[in-house]
Amino acid sequence: MWRRVWARLAATFRPARQDEEFRAELQAHLDMIVEELLRRGLPREQAEREARLRLGGTAQIEEAHREWRSYLWLDALGADIVAAVKGLFRGPRFAATVILTTAVAIGAATTVFSVVDHSLLRPSPRAAEERLVSIGIQGAVVSSQDWLFAGTFQEWQAQVERFEALSAWKGLTECDRNDGTPERLACALVDHQFLTVLGVAPFLGRGFTQADDQPGAPGTVILSHAYWRSRFGGDTTIVGKQLTIDGTAARIVGVLPPAFEGPMQGNADLLLPLQLRQGSQRQRLVQVIGRMRAGVPLFAA
Repeated sequence: MWRRVWARLAATFRPARQDEEFRAELQAHLDMIVEELLRRGLPREQAEREARLRLGGTAQIEEAHREWRSYLWLDALGADIVAAVKGLFRGPRFAATVILTTAVAIGAATTVFSVVDHSLLRPSPRAAEERLVSIGIQGAVVSSQDWLFAGTFQEWQAQVERFEALSAWKGLTECDRNDGTPERLACALVDHQFLTVLGVAPFLGRGFTQADDQPGAPGTVILSHAYWRSRFGGDTTIVGKQLTIDGTAARIVGVLPPAFEGPMQGNADLLLPLQLRQGSQRQRLVQVIGRMRAGVPLFAA
């Protein structure tokens, strides 16, 4: 089989030699028919005409043989490439346009793949994600997400047995950064165990502590990785600096990892402490997520 492949490749890239050899062979065969007809007593002119009729059209035979012995598509591809290259050299402006268009197309395809790769193909950075559950009441009239009253969450949080921890958050809300150029951002209020329950470690700094989550505590904030890159240029010394959010100073304590995806149905630019007050905000609606202990089935939790 390989011998046949190499023979066809040789015929593809050396067509003149192959054509000459086949043409000589075809002429020899034609002469043999003519000689036979002459021996039968036919005049030479009539014998030659009869021989060509028996053999068929020589041009068609040569074309069929050329197609059989070689890869014509490869030959055509080479001719197209040569013609394209010559065309590019003849028109430098056209060549520049083609190269630029190709570069843009490659860049766009790479960008699309990176987005799909990040959002669909790569695994979630959350540790033991199968043990994460949403806890609450389903009621679209009150909220499109599962919800609990803050008081119920605080009671359950104090006496969890089959969960390693529970955490609460409020959905995305608009907030304003007031230092420097005013900026409207998306913020999410989360309690101090939010990242711990998700099993996510900050990219820089730390998560919120219980002290940060106490009502009246000094303001703290965690930046999303995208916001940190776009507004602070990836400054690795950002932890400890301050922002002013809705008129209140907040110290930056951490930066989220680049692949972070929270459960708040959207991407938050900033995370702020939830700071639930004991008792006085019992009717406040919150979303709750829990991390079950290892080995605890869902029905038991």
